[in-house]
Amino acid sequence: MNSPDETFTLISAGKVQGTPVLSAEGETLGEIYDVMLEKRSGKIAYALMSFGGILGIGTKYHPLPWHALKYVPDAGGYVVGIPREALRSGPTLDDTNAWDRRLTETIDGYYQEWPRHSDVIEGAGIRCNDASPRRGRRIRENPLSVFNSYRGDGG
Repeated sequence: MNSPDETFTLISAGKVQGTPVLSAEGETLGEIYDVMLEKRSGKIAYALMSFGGILGIGTKYHPLPWHALKYVPDAGGYVVGIPREALRSGPTLDDTNAWDRRLTETIDGYYQEWPRHSDVIEGAGIRCNDASPRRGRRIRENPLSVFNSYRGDGG
């Protein structure tokens, strides 16, 4: 079976890997290393972002709640409304700690104070185009154009 990497509304996880993660100001923060799926629902729950390092040496992996990311086609990556220093101080994953329930609670607790992607877009003044009846709603002038990606949870 020949499976496409990308369709109009879907993208393979393999194609998401390596996609840049940017601040709301357009600064490159890292890239998507992997995504973590909920076993039962099949929805993406977390993105594992690689941060820092050179050629894999000194690279840290930061699990981010998927709802904190927003794909911005014109920027060529995912925008996150979390400052660089807050990401740097956030929970990390490496070969010394396993992903368990405690790590999940730590991640969710740490990022609960940061906005969901929709709040990032409004705060950055990015033009928001989505599939809802409010299509093309202009928030404030911004050179970036944002399109909601289908995650299966209405977000």
